[in-house]
Amino acid sequence: MANRARKFLSLLHSSTKSAISAGYFLIIVGASMFRNLRILSTVCAVLGLLGYASPASAGWVSVKNDTKQTLVLQEIGGPLLRPIRGKCIRLLPGETYREFHALAGEKQIHVFDASDLTKPLLREQFNWKAEDRTYLLGRNGATLILSGGNQR
Repeated sequence: MANRARKFLSLLHSSTKSAISAGYFLIIVGASMFRNLRILSTVCAVLGLLGYASPASAGWVSVKNDTKQTLVLQEIGGPLLRPIRGKCIRLLPGETYREFHALAGEKQIHVFDASDLTKPLLREQFNWKAEDRTYLLGRNGATLILSGGNQR
Protein backbone atom coordinates (compact mmCIF):
# COMPACT_ATOMS: atom_id res chain seq x y z
CA MET A 1 0.00 0.00 0.00
CA ALA A 2 2.93 2.30 0.66
CA ASN A 3 4.00 2.01 -3.01
CA ARG A 4 0.53 3.06 -4.15
CA ALA A 5 0.64 6.06 -1.85
CA ARG A 6 4.08 7.04 -3.20
CA LYS A 7 2.85 6.76 -6.79
CA PHE A 8 -0.18 8.85 -5.94
CA LEU A 9 1.99 11.48 -4.28
CA SER A 10 4.30 11.58 -7.29
CA LEU A 11 1.29 12.15 -9.53
CA LEU A 12 0.14 14.91 -7.21
CA HIS A 13 3.62 16.45 -7.30
CA SER A 14 3.53 16.67 -11.03
CA SER A 15 0.18 18.44 -10.87
CA THR A 16 -0.85 21.22 -8.55
CA LYS A 17 -0.90 20.61 -4.82
CA SER A 18 -4.24 21.48 -3.34
CA ALA A 19 -6.38 20.69 -0.37
CA ILE A 20 -8.50 18.38 -2.49
CA SER A 21 -5.55 16.23 -3.54
CA ALA A 22 -4.41 16.01 0.09
CA GLY A 23 -7.92 14.89 1.01
CA TYR A 24 -7.79 12.11 -1.59
CA PHE A 25 -4.46 10.99 -0.15
CA LEU A 26 -5.98 10.77 3.35
CA ILE A 27 -8.89 8.71 2.03
CA ILE A 28 -6.53 6.23 0.34
CA VAL A 29 -4.29 5.95 3.41
CA GLY A 30 -7.34 5.61 5.66
CA ALA A 31 -8.70 2.81 3.46
CA SER A 32 -5.39 0.99 3.82
CA MET A 33 -6.14 0.46 7.51
CA PHE A 34 -8.52 -2.31 6.45
CA ARG A 35 -6.46 -5.39 5.72
CA ASN A 36 -8.86 -6.70 3.19
CA LEU A 37 -11.49 -5.06 1.07
CA ARG A 38 -13.71 -8.13 1.58
CA ILE A 39 -14.00 -7.34 5.28
CA LEU A 40 -15.12 -3.79 4.50
CA SER A 41 -17.68 -4.98 1.94
CA THR A 42 -19.01 -7.65 4.34
CA VAL A 43 -19.42 -5.12 7.13
CA CYS A 44 -21.25 -2.73 4.80
CA ALA A 45 -23.53 -5.52 3.56
CA VAL A 46 -24.43 -6.64 7.09
CA LEU A 47 -25.12 -3.09 8.22
CA GLY A 48 -27.26 -2.54 5.14
CA LEU A 49 -29.31 -5.66 5.84
CA LEU A 50 -29.82 -4.67 9.46
CA GLY A 51 -31.25 -1.38 8.31
CA TYR A 52 -33.96 -3.18 6.33
CA ALA A 53 -34.88 -5.75 9.00
CA SER A 54 -38.56 -5.77 9.87
CA PRO A 55 -39.54 -5.06 13.48
CA ALA A 56 -40.60 -7.98 15.63
CA SER A 57 -44.31 -8.33 16.22
CA ALA A 58 -45.59 -8.18 19.77
CA GLY A 59 -48.87 -7.75 21.54
CA TRP A 60 -50.92 -6.97 24.59
CA VAL A 61 -52.70 -9.70 26.53
CA SER A 62 -55.77 -8.35 28.35
CA VAL A 63 -58.02 -9.99 30.94
CA LYS A 64 -61.33 -8.25 31.70
CA ASN A 65 -63.49 -8.96 34.75
CA ASP A 66 -67.10 -9.19 33.48
CA THR A 67 -68.49 -10.41 36.80
CA LYS A 68 -70.04 -8.38 39.63
CA GLN A 69 -67.48 -9.47 42.21
CA THR A 70 -63.85 -8.63 42.90
CA LEU A 71 -61.50 -11.32 41.61
CA VAL A 72 -57.81 -12.03 42.14
CA LEU A 73 -55.59 -13.41 39.36
CA GLN A 74 -52.39 -15.27 40.13
CA GLU A 75 -49.95 -16.71 37.60
CA ILE A 76 -48.58 -20.18 38.30
CA GLY A 77 -45.23 -21.17 36.80
CA GLY A 78 -42.36 -23.54 37.30
CA PRO A 79 -42.28 -27.34 37.23
CA LEU A 80 -45.37 -29.43 37.93
CA LEU A 81 -44.06 -30.90 41.18
CA ARG A 82 -43.06 -27.54 42.63
CA PRO A 83 -45.19 -24.71 41.21
CA ILE A 84 -44.15 -21.12 41.79
CA ARG A 85 -46.91 -18.61 42.45
CA GLY A 86 -46.68 -15.16 40.94
CA LYS A 87 -47.91 -11.79 42.12
CA CYS A 88 -51.63 -11.48 42.97
CA ILE A 89 -53.55 -9.04 40.78
CA ARG A 90 -56.89 -7.73 42.04
CA LEU A 91 -59.55 -7.00 39.43
CA LEU A 92 -62.60 -4.99 40.41
CA PRO A 93 -65.87 -5.54 38.49
CA GLY A 94 -65.47 -4.24 34.94
CA GLU A 95 -61.73 -3.66 35.34
CA THR A 96 -59.18 -4.82 32.74
CA TYR A 97 -55.63 -6.02 33.38
CA ARG A 98 -53.14 -5.70 30.50
CA GLU A 99 -49.68 -7.20 30.03
CA PHE A 100 -47.25 -6.65 27.17
CA HIS A 101 -45.61 -9.76 25.73
CA ALA A 102 -42.90 -9.58 23.09
CA LEU A 103 -43.34 -13.21 22.03
CA ALA A 104 -46.08 -15.78 21.78
CA GLY A 105 -46.52 -17.98 24.83
CA GLU A 106 -48.74 -19.66 27.33
CA LYS A 107 -49.61 -19.02 30.93
CA GLN A 108 -51.41 -20.87 33.70
CA ILE A 109 -53.50 -18.71 36.03
CA HIS A 110 -55.63 -19.30 39.07
CA VAL A 111 -58.61 -17.04 39.73
CA PHE A 112 -59.73 -16.50 43.34
CA ASP A 113 -62.56 -14.67 45.02
CA ALA A 114 -61.05 -11.63 46.77
CA SER A 115 -62.61 -12.67 50.10
CA ASP A 116 -61.27 -16.28 49.95
CA LEU A 117 -57.74 -16.76 48.60
CA THR A 118 -57.42 -20.40 49.71
CA LYS A 119 -59.51 -22.16 47.05
CA PRO A 120 -59.29 -21.12 43.37
CA LEU A 121 -62.57 -20.58 41.54
CA LEU A 122 -60.91 -21.29 38.20
CA ARG A 123 -57.67 -22.91 37.02
CA GLU A 124 -56.97 -22.11 33.41
CA GLN A 125 -54.09 -22.30 30.95
CA PHE A 126 -54.28 -20.00 27.96
CA ASN A 127 -52.11 -19.42 24.92
CA TRP A 128 -51.58 -16.29 22.87
CA LYS A 129 -49.87 -15.40 19.65
CA ALA A 130 -47.63 -12.37 19.18
CA GLU A 131 -50.61 -10.04 18.71
CA ASP A 132 -53.21 -8.29 20.84
CA ARG A 133 -55.56 -10.68 22.68
CA THR A 134 -58.48 -10.06 25.06
CA TYR A 135 -59.82 -12.66 27.51
CA LEU A 136 -63.07 -12.24 29.46
CA LEU A 137 -63.72 -13.57 32.96
CA GLY A 138 -67.46 -14.14 33.26
CA ARG A 139 -70.11 -16.38 34.76
CA ASN A 140 -72.01 -19.17 33.09
CA GLY A 141 -74.64 -19.83 35.73
CA ALA A 142 -72.74 -20.54 38.94
CA THR A 143 -69.39 -21.38 37.31
CA LEU A 144 -66.66 -18.91 36.42
CA ILE A 145 -65.32 -19.13 32.85
CA LEU A 146 -62.44 -17.57 30.95
CA SER A 147 -63.49 -16.96 27.37
CA GLY A 148 -62.12 -15.08 24.46
CA GLY A 149 -58.69 -14.96 23.04
CA ASN A 150 -60.17 -12.57 20.50
CA GLN A 151 -58.08 -10.06 18.66
CA ARG A 152 -58.63 -6.49 19.74
